[in-house]
Amino acid sequence: MKYSLLLLIFLSPIVAHAAIDDCMTRTSVPDEKLNLKQIVDLGLCRNPQTAAAFLSYESARMSKNAGYADYLPSVNASANASLPYRNEEWGDWSYGASLSASYLIFDFGKRFSDVKQSIYSWRAAGFDYDESVQNYVYGIIGAYYALLNADADVESAEMLRAVAQTARDTAQKKFQSGSVAKADVLKADTTLASRDLDLERAKNNREIAKGTLLAKLSFPANQEIEIADLPSEIGTPQETKSLEEFLKSARKVFDDKFIKMRYLISAVADLTNKSQGDYSKLLIALEQFDEDDIKSIKKASSDNKNSEIKDALKKHLATEQN
Repeated sequence: MKYSLLLLIFLSPIVAHAAIDDCMTRTSVPDEKLNLKQIVDLGLCRNPQTAAAFLSYESARMSKNAGYADYLPSVNASANASLPYRNEEWGDWSYGASLSASYLIFDFGKRFSDVKQSIYSWRAAGFDYDESVQNYVYGIIGAYYALLNADADVESAEMLRAVAQTARDTAQKKFQSGSVAKADVLKADTTLASRDLDLERAKNNREIAKGTLLAKLSFPANQEIEIADLPSEIGTPQETKSLEEFLKSARKVFDDKFIKMRYLISAVADLTNKSQGDYSKLLIALEQFDEDDIKSIKKASSDNKNSEIKDALKKHLATEQN
């Protein structure tokens, strides 16, 4: 069934990860750098909400299977033995046994209704489990990207702080040599203090993002975790090649349009600078464009105050129509 397939898909990485690293019982974050797939696998292995949803799903499945037992015949067997004691004397042993079998043929649809209800409960538990896993995966992916962004902010803040420190040292040396005023040094100090504040803020945001990710992985927030950046190459080699060909074709089209537009601008400039209207160069430039380009140029120049350009466009469009 579809839900069994989804269950196997979600459980396969959990079982594999648990067998390798014993992820459910570990108390510390792995020392190696973890990529996104490893983060998701580790989280699914340790998350109690998805585990509880899975157990509820299994319980509903077993209850559904147990409901089919009502369609089976029932067999009852009993045995007994007794030893009487009367007048301070023991009697003889007596034994007995019985065996009975029964099969319910018709129950006005009660068994079918019970099984149907258990099937619906099983399916609902499967939906709940899928929703729990999906929400958790989406949440942990968001926490992963948030930590990546926080790491980038810290790195950027450190670089800006280094630049501000260099500028401050330079201003101090220039002030000592008498080439700048004290105000320049104070301004550099202010910039450096601002960069220090930005760096501390970035580090604090990074700690918050790290704690959020560790909490989703069911680890203490005071531990350290190192995550790997996303790969620079996205897609298969064939997809990358297709994208490069598309970009090359798009650039060629852009270059052609750019050259034609430059010639058109030159023709308009010549027409504007001349006292007599010579439309030949402008018409040659317009002939390089197709009908859609001409309409776009006409729309773009509709608000232009230069009537000569408008007349040239109208004349060219009339020629095209004839």
